[in-house]
Amino acid sequence: MAKILKKKGKVSVKTKFRKGICVFCESKKDPTWMDYVEFEEFLSVRGGILSARVTSICTRHQKQLTKAIKNARHLGLLPFVRK
Repeated sequence: MAKILKKKGKVSVKTKFRKGICVFCESKKDPTWMDYVEFEEFLSVRGGILSARVTSICTRHQKQLTKAIKNARHLGLLPFVRK
């Protein structure tokens, strides 16, 4: 549950930040479509892309990851939907 903080007439909500370190920042490597084998851990059971909160990836690498997964899908390396 988020805490509500009150400061001089303003109300702000304190949210929880995700824990963990970005996998790509640790390895100093950017995700590309050529690394499609490693993308299995970032896809859900049905084939959707998991959010950054679940995978604990920074926003910069999350955007690059989604582009790389979409490129790999269009090239036929990854399925759009799993059965």
